[in-house]
Amino acid sequence: MATKTVPRNVTETINYQYEDGTTASPSVTKTVTFNKTITYDPTVTGSEKVWSESDWDAASRTFDDVASPEIAGYTADQTTVTGATVTPTSTNITKTVTYKANACSLTLEIVDADDSNKVLDSMIINGNTSTTMSKENLNNNYQTTLQKIAHYENLSIDSASQTELDKGYTFSADSNQTVKVLVHHKTMTQHPTQQAARHVFNSLEGQSGSTLQINQPYKFHYDETYDLFTNKPVKDTNFIYDTKIDSVTAKAYDGYTVTNPDAAPALTLEQLVTVKDGLANNKQPADVTFKYVLNSYTNSYKFVDADGTAIHAELAGKLTKYTQSVDLTDVNKVIDDLVASGYKVTSNPLTTGMAQVLNGKTYTIKFDHQTSTSVETATATLKVHYTGAGDKTLLDSVEDVNISRTHTIDEVTKTDTSTAWVPAKSTYNTVYNPVVSGYVITNVDNNGSTDGGKTVSGVAVGDKSKTITVTYQAVGKYVPVMQLNGLPVYGYEQAQGLTSATDHSWSYTNDPTDPTKVTASPIAPTIDGWTQVSALPTTITNPTEDTNVSYSQNTINDKIIYTLNGTQFSTANVPVQYLTQLKDLASDANVQSNAPSGYEVATIDKSNLPSDGLQGTKPLTITATLVPVSGTASFVALASSTRATTNQTNSSVD
Repeated sequence: MATKTVPRNVTETINYQYEDGTTASPSVTKTVTFNKTITYDPTVTGSEKVWSESDWDAASRTFDDVASPEIAGYTADQTTVTGATVTPTSTNITKTVTYKANACSLTLEIVDADDSNKVLDSMIINGNTSTTMSKENLNNNYQTTLQKIAHYENLSIDSASQTELDKGYTFSADSNQTVKVLVHHKTMTQHPTQQAARHVFNSLEGQSGSTLQINQPYKFHYDETYDLFTNKPVKDTNFIYDTKIDSVTAKAYDGYTVTNPDAAPALTLEQLVTVKDGLANNKQPADVTFKYVLNSYTNSYKFVDADGTAIHAELAGKLTKYTQSVDLTDVNKVIDDLVASGYKVTSNPLTTGMAQVLNGKTYTIKFDHQTSTSVETATATLKVHYTGAGDKTLLDSVEDVNISRTHTIDEVTKTDTSTAWVPAKSTYNTVYNPVVSGYVITNVDNNGSTDGGKTVSGVAVGDKSKTITVTYQAVGKYVPVMQLNGLPVYGYEQAQGLTSATDHSWSYTNDPTDPTKVTASPIAPTIDGWTQVSALPTTITNPTEDTNVSYSQNTINDKIIYTLNGTQFSTANVPVQYLTQLKDLASDANVQSNAPSGYEVATIDKSNLPSDGLQGTKPLTITATLVPVSGTASFVALASSTRATTNQTNSSVD
């Protein structure tokens, strides 16, 4: 048997990396070892035959704590990695320490290179160690800061500063840094003009204050360097004079004379412009005033009628200064006298306090005749007269309208002129013509209707009364006539001697909404003995003309009863038109012609015939007695033969 020591190693590895996973510092690995002793048989080939083994020399061991290395600009998430406690059966351990970049900042300052490097504005830009800002972002931050400065558009960046910005920027692990960007003021050259003026006034007698005749400006210009950022001039150079003040001639005013015509002489530029401290200045020349006095004039006055005829002698006025008030006392006296005599003023250009005009003037006062008016009133009447409706004729419709005219009296000539009559309204009220049963309106005279007669309307009111006649006429009727010849049914019935004959015609029905129209009847009445064969019209074109309706006579089947030896032997149906004479029906020849063959009529009973001898609406019956024809066979045989023959014809044997 033999013995040996068996080790068991457990490691702890610490890796150091940045947040992006790259190595920040070399890894550190530490190892602990556990041992135990085993007894085995060395003679056994192959795997050793272990007979016995001891316990591990320690139940556990602990790794030492490891301080994380310091890296400038970064902070480890673990400043010390605490050693782990492991056992002989533990697996190897791996731990990771991550380094995070420290925050840092860049101060971007915009410095005024033309004003003692004054800081105009700044921006703090935050970043992390070793991070890089592109030139685009750096330039954008510069522009953002620049635009916070008032009038930034009047600044330009120094070329060297622009070169630095175009390099971009990388944040370092050192303390916060400052980047200064130099800017310069933009300037421009302008050519300002300075000017002043002499004012020349005119003072006119009778008018308050003075009026400006002319404004005489003068000016000069120069080159000026101008700082656009400070909005101030830097320096003025190269002064050039442009204008001077010329002499002014006094203006001529109608009605005035000037008293100081030489008050506005010419002035030289040396008298007007000064230069002080390199800047142009000017001085205001004294204003001047031309003084004027008024001239005097006189007026004349005419008084005329409406046609231009003079109604008073022309009047001369008093001498008056131009623009001063004119004395109108004498003129007003003439006007008052003319008004008192019946005239009135229609046009008067004169007003109280009116000013005297230049060179005097002739004024014309126009007059017309005064008038007085009175109003005359009267009445114009519209009478709507109804006629033609018999005892249904309506009473007249009457409307009175007030009319008036104005009389005008000329107070000078005393003549009277009157106007045309003026009605209180232009037209009379509309009169709605009524529907009169059995009658329609056929005429409205004097153009009294605009709607065919339904109303009397649109009648103008004049200076005279008017009468409009509305004529009614009886409505037409439906007349039953015979289809055969067009004659009236009623006339035919009378001609036939029908004592109960009546007029079957019926009148049209009035249209309840229109007094000029009728409505068509939908159904014709039933007439005994007649049948309607023509349809009623759907409209009635002429409401006063009759409309014929055709009827045909009914056919009635009368009966002849033949008896033999007191017993009914046969019958015959005889068609007869209504109202025809029954004498043919009951004649011997007709009764015999319808008798059974082999027999002759012995007697005819006509007691059922009507007294007027006319076919009525109901069938009639005539009884005839038969006897055998002489020379025939025996009575019985003949009767049998006759009965059989009759049954085969239009007669029947009972």
